[in-house]
Amino acid sequence: MIPLCLGNLSGHLIDLDLQSNNLHGTIPKTFVKGYYLKSLKFNDNQLKGSLPQSLVHCRKLEVLDFGNNKINITFPSWLGTLPKLRVLILRSNSFHGAIGNPKTKFMRIIDLSHNEFHGILPTNVFKYLKALMKANVDKGQLKYMGNKYYQDSVIVVMKGFFIEMLKIQSLFTTIDFSNNNFKGGIPKAVGKLRSLKGLNFSHSNLIGCMPPSLGNFTNLECGNLGLYGFPLAKSCGNDEEQPPPPSSITQEDDFKFENGFHWKVVLLGYGCGFIFGLGLGYLVFSSGTPKWLVNIV
Repeated sequence: MIPLCLGNLSGHLIDLDLQSNNLHGTIPKTFVKGYYLKSLKFNDNQLKGSLPQSLVHCRKLEVLDFGNNKINITFPSWLGTLPKLRVLILRSNSFHGAIGNPKTKFMRIIDLSHNEFHGILPTNVFKYLKALMKANVDKGQLKYMGNKYYQDSVIVVMKGFFIEMLKIQSLFTTIDFSNNNFKGGIPKAVGKLRSLKGLNFSHSNLIGCMPPSLGNFTNLECGNLGLYGFPLAKSCGNDEEQPPPPSSITQEDDFKFENGFHWKVVLLGYGCGFIFGLGLGYLVFSSGTPKWLVNIV
């Protein structure tokens, strides 16, 4: 178990990394005013209970990772009061209930996947993510989170693979709300997050149309593998089938020759020639051997 007195060191610690162990029990509930604590990683353990609300005292906290544990509580809305929080990972726990509307301006990596959250996707969450709204933020500048003594690392899921980022680049942005019980439609406000490189809303109960604002994702690198190819023949909300575009390729077009002949014309020629040859051969052999053939033999 984690010693309860560990939280008393938060006034001096900068980074606390206890990930990938066999720790169990609860997380220390007492965190003093942390003037230095920037990174807290308890992921990949067997911890349960609740997240300590005393973390609100850690005003410089940037990375918070409790992924892959056994935490079974509702979403801690007080996380929205952390002014410097940039990475939040709660993946693979038993969080449940609605997310609410935490005001988090600076978060760049959010992973709430594989939980039991329900309700509609929180529109206000996307409205306050100011750090994700500028497509050219920090463009051309290669920066990493952390300091010269210690640089933060994190495990993210992209295109179905777990990727360990030994350094968290400040340009990297992703939101993963997959494998929950969300319902309703995709908020239009999501389209304002133009700097997103990864977005995953899969395996939920979402319905409705795809917001046209999603066309603003000029930096997006990961989407659903099942969504590709030509647009559907039916427009969203319209029961009438739309005719295929003039340039659509049909099966017959694959059999056209470059000189313009169609495969039907070619087959007709072959058929007529075969019948004519068969009839001629029957007449020749039924009337006896031709004289010119006897002379040759």
